[in-house]
Amino acid sequence: MPELIQLSMDQFKDAIADTIRTLITSLNLDKVDLRHSVFPGMDNKEDLARTAGERTRKFMRGIVTGDINLLRELQTGVINDGEVRTSLTEGTPAQGGYLVPDEFMNTVVVLIPQYGVARRYCRVIPMTSDTKRIPKLSTVGITTYWPGEGAAITASQPVFGEIPLTAKKAGQIIPMTNELLEDTDLLVALLTDLAAQQFAYAEDNQLFNGNASSPAITGIFNAGSGATVVTMGTGKISGADIDYGDLVDLEEAVPGNYLAGARYFMHRNMFKYIRKIKDDAGGYVYVAKEKLINEYGYEKAEAAPSTVTTAATKVLCLANLSQSHVFGDRKRMTLALLKEGTVGSDNLGEKDMSAFRFIERVDIQESQPTACVVLKTAAA
Repeated sequence: MPELIQLSMDQFKDAIADTIRTLITSLNLDKVDLRHSVFPGMDNKEDLARTAGERTRKFMRGIVTGDINLLRELQTGVINDGEVRTSLTEGTPAQGGYLVPDEFMNTVVVLIPQYGVARRYCRVIPMTSDTKRIPKLSTVGITTYWPGEGAAITASQPVFGEIPLTAKKAGQIIPMTNELLEDTDLLVALLTDLAAQQFAYAEDNQLFNGNASSPAITGIFNAGSGATVVTMGTGKISGADIDYGDLVDLEEAVPGNYLAGARYFMHRNMFKYIRKIKDDAGGYVYVAKEKLINEYGYEKAEAAPSTVTTAATKVLCLANLSQSHVFGDRKRMTLALLKEGTVGSDNLGEKDMSAFRFIERVDIQESQPTACVVLKTAAA
């Protein structure tokens, strides 16, 4: 006669749970992604890309037609996000628009670094709320001692500080004819590209020129920046006067531990003078094939100072942006369709046009400003 097995209630529950988990795994149901409607068998790049594209097109159709039920359907699985629920229940252009799906936002975010440098080189910090505090090392403060036999080692410790990040709203309005609204694929491609271009320039503009108010971001070339400033020699009152010695002075001013990731940033108006500089041996410091300036990489940025031929003007910088600045990304982008009003000189109603309003929330702050050195022309 088989032996009778007695189980406690807890053991019985555990046995049932194990059986269910085994069954779910055997059916591949543990791979279901409720948020993005990805099911077993859709684990290759083509299927995932197709699903992402379909969700993006659905979202755009919902925006254009005002179909709130379709927009709500795209948020399946996001049951604890109060901001999403509010947006989908009450969202109107007057209230800020609709949160874009991750797929749409990621497409824009991936394109932005192609047009700008801030996201590409700064240390990007995801923000799960509107504010975040990032620890930073203010002073190394650690000393190595050589104590004698049996002698005590003197204690030392680093000093830590904090970098406060506060998400700041950046918005743009893109007008277009209503005929374009009928072609969803073209509309998505056009909007993502235009939005990326404009956000890239706006972010770079704050990184380089932010005036510490509206929003509270201090740019590298602003007087309030903590970046080190190297001034060109007497009489060098224009960027056109730059020579090999100025580059050497700039590079020597960057602490050695930041040089490995440093690169030059400047406007194309300044770049044309850099290309003409020769070193002490008569060779050009600009190496086109390797995209180097005096052994360091470079980037031409449209948002960098374009006026480079006047006295007492900051004209370029050598910076390790991954160390000198942090880029806070709230990971929230909203989109609204405007059908009334005037955008620039265009009356939307009179010209049978509509306009899309994008809003993102980001912040850019200095972390180790000495990792950035700015070159300034001499006073007149």
